[in-house]
Amino acid sequence: MQNLQKFYIDGQWVAPQSSKKMPVVNPATEEVIGEVILGNEEDVKEFCLINYDTKFIITEIINVNGNDAHPIYKWIKSTYNKTPKWNFYKYLFDGDGNLVESWSSMTKPDSSKITNYIEKLI
Repeated sequence: MQNLQKFYIDGQWVAPQSSKKMPVVNPATEEVIGEVILGNEEDVKEFCLINYDTKFIITEIINVNGNDAHPIYKWIKSTYNKTPKWNFYKYLFDGDGNLVESWSSMTKPDSSKITNYIEKLI
């Protein structure tokens, strides 16, 4: 995570070779955090900042699976047939809101599989 964080400034991906930027959003969910029970959005932000030094945009606490899933996850599932499989599942959208690619938790955020796509988009 430390290697990846250097590319993020004020919640945006900053291309290493240029000044182009792309926003990064981290959905907060107790489903993803797992056994850590956090009371509210501020607890989630503090947890992520202290444990992962993240400075991403963090959403309100939402559900990502099931009947109570947030509308964005219902849309991703109905449109692209994709659902998060485990913690740290990643989606990449283009500037028009189309899903470009998704990756499991096994793919590290600073993997070239992800960063190459980002560089192409910005």
